[in-house]
Amino acid sequence: MCGIAGQLGREPGDFAARVGPRLAHRGPDDAGVWQDPAACLVHRRLAILDLSPLGHQPMATRCGRWQLVFNGEIYNHAELRRRLEAEGQQFQGSGDTEVLLAWLVRWGRDGLAALRGMFAFCLYDSQERRALLARDPHGIKPLYLRSGPGGSLAFASELRALLAADPQRPHLDRLSLGLATWPPDRCPSPTPWWRACSACPAATPPAGIGVS
Repeated sequence: MCGIAGQLGREPGDFAARVGPRLAHRGPDDAGVWQDPAACLVHRRLAILDLSPLGHQPMATRCGRWQLVFNGEIYNHAELRRRLEAEGQQFQGSGDTEVLLAWLVRWGRDGLAALRGMFAFCLYDSQERRALLARDPHGIKPLYLRSGPGGSLAFASELRALLAADPQRPHLDRLSLGLATWPPDRCPSPTPWWRACSACPAATPPAGIGVS
């Protein structure tokens, strides 16, 4: 279990300081923050596949253009690694995060269908200032979204971290609260009960949300 969070289309401000502590319990092995004038990415790491510092996140491409925060496991990362190596891609570590980053840079949204595993991630293009957020088909890994001023977007692995991202807490959505609590089997989709907040959809092939 790892924790990811981010804010897109808005100056970072104290986003990392607000959100990071709320995700600390999800990743005792490492913590990382990356930001530019229009985005901030936060990661808390529980090291599983690659225990070395090469698995640090947010993980960047060598050119520094793309940044990735990722929670989960790509089961077929060895297969994807071989396919990328056949095209000349070189890797430094042994983990699946580096493979996922290279795969997404190579194929973008079109590469989502090839992923096998449980995952939630955000790939950010710092040059185009665009992001791709996606979640596994079964919705195993959580990913919550919150719309902000000026078309900005915040996301996090946990709702309490997302609510901490902004000092102004959104209003309680009483309709969603009712749907989610009674009857429990008739709620049309998971809902975080707060206006302007939602769960990133899980779909087959994996759902991807583009943000610019």
